[in-house]
This record gives sequence, C-alpha cells and structure tokens, in this order.
Amino acid sequence: MIRLLAMTESDRICSVALLESDRRYFEMGAETEPLSHGLLAWMPGLTRLAASCVIHRVESMPSNLAAWLDEIEVKVADRDVPLVRIYLEHCPDGLRQAFRERGYQQRNEIGFLAPSGDSHVPQGLALSEVLSDADWQFKQAIHNEAMHGPDGYTNQADLWVELEQRKCATGQMRSFLVQRDGEVCGTVGAIAHDGLLRLKNIVITPRFRRLGLGVAAVQLMRRLASQQQNRRLGVYGVDGGPGSRLYKRAGLREINCQQEWSRMIGE
Repeated sequence: MIRLLAMTESDRICSVALLESDRRYFEMGAETEPLSHGLLAWMPGLTRLAASCVIHRVESMPSNLAAWLDEIEVKVADRDVPLVRIYLEHCPDGLRQAFRERGYQQRNEIGFLAPSGDSHVPQGLALSEVLSDADWQFKQAIHNEAMHGPDGYTNQADLWVELEQRKCATGQMRSFLVQRDGEVCGTVGAIAHDGLLRLKNIVITPRFRRLGLGVAAVQLMRRLASQQQNRRLGVYGVDGGPGSRLYKRAGLREINCQQEWSRMIGE
C-alpha cells in the first residue's frame, strides 16, 4: 500500500478523475446490473476474458460479507464467467481476512500521475491511431506475440482486441500503434476524462523490448495529453509488476491505490 504525503487540491481532483476513468473503462460497451452493494459490469461474448467482468463502484461494504459474496458469485456464474473480480478503494482488516478465508486473492493497483507536456521523445518514435482494419490487424499481431495479457492475466489476444474494439466504438476510448521509424513496435490506449488523459494497456512487442521504448511511449502519451489540453497523464499499474516499474522509470509518481479481490469459481 502506498503512503500519500501532502496531497494538494489539484492532486486530489486528478486522483478522483483517475479512479473514475477506471470505472468508466469497465462500463464502456458493457452491460451493467446494480447489486445490493456496487455494480456488476460485463461484456457478453467475452466472458472468458478476465477484463470482461468486474464488480465495482462499491461505495460501502455490506455488513454480511458472506451473503454479499454469495449474491455476486451466483450472478457471475449465471453469465458463464469463471473469475470473480471485485474492485475496492478501501478494505478494512476484518473484511480482508474474510475475503482470504473465502479463497479470494488480493492484488493492489497503484495509480500514477505525471504533468502533461512535451517531454523528451526519441527521434523517429510516433503514435498513429488505430482506425482501419489493417490497423487492427497490426494491433492483433502485437497482442499475439505477448506472453501475458496487458492486465497481467492469461493472454487471449483475439478476445482482448475485440474487447478494445467494442470500447473504442463507444467513442470514449482511442487505441494507438507505437511506431519507430515507421515500423510498428507497440500499442497503447487513451481515455480523456475531466482534465486527465488516462493511459491504458501499453504493450511493446517482445523483440523491441529493453530498448527504452516503453518509457518513450509513456512520454509520447504525455505529449498527447498536452495536445488535448489535459493537465495530467494518469495510469494504473499492478503493484510490483512490470507496468508499475515502467511508470516509475518514466518519472510518474504514486497518487492512489485500489484493491482487486479475485477468485476462480469455475472453468
């Protein structure tokens, strides 16, 4: 868990915007159903993909956690989803223990921020928006080569690309190819919300890794944020994971944290 020191009012506003960008991402192109506590969002036809189904917007925790989890697990199973994923801003120690006794695993996601701006980008590196069928095929090839999915779960490239196509079709998200000297070397997404440009799901093709292109792609996104009149660039990364290490190398700073609790309920 991160420690937040002397958060300014601007930081607080951006922290709220970053959290809301995550919530909106899960709901883009999804069907939703209110729960007794929180909201279930899922994408029909993609339910074998971890990113397709979450429970979030949990503003207050239930007094009877077991009954609430029973409700959630039945609804998730009814949609043929094998993995329950619950996102929380806060989880008191007592509830954390109850989750663990039920078999749930905890994963912390750290929120990062950086000012927008025309930071240094290596010559020849550029972004091009994914618009045509050929662009989507390039993006599919990038995900095909990745060892893991962008969210750290099992790589299911075809389902992931369809998920992002659906989200981009809502007009709330844009997907980009990262190019070096005209050759596609990665992909990244962007969501603009309340003065913040949210970076989503950066992937660098394996043969282009260890060349500093991940950090350079983050700097490209800072430039894009400035061009779109956004004050900050924000992103979430799994605590201790490669994404979080990348964002720290790129000079982003920790601003908030949310927890994911997950459990397999079927295959």
